[in-house]
This record gives sequence, C-alpha cells and structure tokens, in this order.
Amino acid sequence: MNNVQRRLFQAFLRSGGDLTDDEELERFVRYVEALLSLLPPKLKSAIDVTWRQNEPSAYLPAVRILSQQEGADISLQTLRQRVSRGLRQLEEQVRQRQWAHGPSASPPRSR
Repeated sequence: MNNVQRRLFQAFLRSGGDLTDDEELERFVRYVEALLSLLPPKLKSAIDVTWRQNEPSAYLPAVRILSQQEGADISLQTLRQRVSRGLRQLEEQVRQRQWAHGPSASPPRSR
C-alpha cells in the first residue's frame, strides 16, 4: 500500500468505513474514482497515477509516467505538490461521507 492509498483509507476509516465489508469497500473505491474525475486535469493525473502504484513510494515511477503523458519533464517536487493538493481535496470529500449506513449513505437530494 502506498502513501496515497494509506491516507485515503485512513480518511475512509475515520468517517466510519469498514474495511471488512466488501460492498462498502467497493463503494469507497468507486467513490474515490468518481471524485478523481472532478479534480482539475493535472491534479487528477497526478493522483490517478500514484493511487494505482503498488510500491510504498509511488512518486518516482509516477514522475516518469506523468513526464511521458505530458511530454515535458515533471519534477518530483511538482508531482508532490499536485498529489498533496489533490489528496487534500479527496480526503475532505471522503471524510464528509457517512460510510457506516450502507448504500444510501449519501444524504437524500432535495427536489
């Protein structure tokens, strides 16, 4: 598990998530992936690449991948800044959600 995954799972647990509930865990992963699509493009790509890395330190492989995707040299510092900004936004959204209440964990929409 890398640092990005660890921080997101910690936010999930702090907001009432249950790692032993396979359905809830699947909802969490789908929720994070949906939130990724709402991030600005550069933050999205930085989080997306690091979120999927299996190595504890996901930054070095991610720098190479993003540099290739963007066609420019991305520094480690730039990647860390993008990941940090994007991760703070994701953590905030994950913490605001109530996970322990099953599929209807989101508040009902007003009509």
